[in-house]
Amino acid sequence: GDWSSDVCSSDLEAIISKRKIGSQMENIEDYIYSGNYNINTLMKLKKYDEAAQAATEILQAHPGNKEAKKILKKANKQSFFKHRKAAVKTVASKFPALKTDLKAHPENYVRI
Repeated sequence: GDWSSDVCSSDLEAIISKRKIGSQMENIEDYIYSGNYNINTLMKLKKYDEAAQAATEILQAHPGNKEAKKILKKANKQSFFKHRKAAVKTVASKFPALKTDLKAHPENYVRI
């Protein structure tokens, strides 16, 4: 009696453990799938910085995620261009004032 109940309980524990692991794997896959969906949505909304951050978080949990790697690369590239455009726009808008200031105070500037 005792030996067979020990075998049954250990078999039952093994089955329960496998189910828990299987359930955890399904949860991870669901998380990664929803994460990929979310970063694709962020890209469509042109929220490149947020998409890059989300892709980085997914890659920390699942380094082999090809979709997240691809989106991270694209998000970083788009973010660079977005920020570059903003910087150029700022400089262009300030240029006339800077040119005037240069004439008035040339000692404050270094020509390169």
